[in-house]
Amino acid sequence: DDRIISTYDYDEDIYATYAQLSGSIKKITYNIGTRVETNLVKGAFRNSSSLLVNREQTRVFPNLRINIPVDSTKTITINYNKTINRPGYLNASSISTFINPLVEFERNVNLRSTLTEEIVASIQHKKSNLRLNYFTIRNPIFFSSVYNPQENRITTSPENFNEETGYSLQFRNTL
Repeated sequence: DDRIISTYDYDEDIYATYAQLSGSIKKITYNIGTRVETNLVKGAFRNSSSLLVNREQTRVFPNLRINIPVDSTKTITINYNKTINRPGYLNASSISTFINPLVEFERNVNLRSTLTEEIVASIQHKKSNLRLNYFTIRNPIFFSSVYNPQENRITTSPENFNEETGYSLQFRNTL
């Protein structure tokens, strides 16, 4: 029996502080906040002397919301928000699964968190709403398939891509 058994240790700590201020100036209401977080991650096989994952990051996540009433039937709203989406713990390993002799699925221990910045402006008029949204996503996670000609195998795994940006224009009317 030539089995190799390894134990992988993963430790993640997150420390965060929140601050928020809300109020109004004349008829304009606002909500301003920020979240500052420090994320410490370490991961390694027990029989290894080096860490596979060793990250220490401090990030700031601001948000802003302003409501500007134009008159009794119209309101303009402006939002800015920065958020984080961390990879699931299922990817905190390097497990590979052989689907068949030609296809393999791998986890990716090196995935980075996805950061999204979004700006939204909307105008509400009675039951109608017009909304413009612009976003930038750094390190989005998508699945990548790569063919290895030496092994005659396709390997699929989640990967961080560089950036995704987009916008949307939406009109909504409730009856």
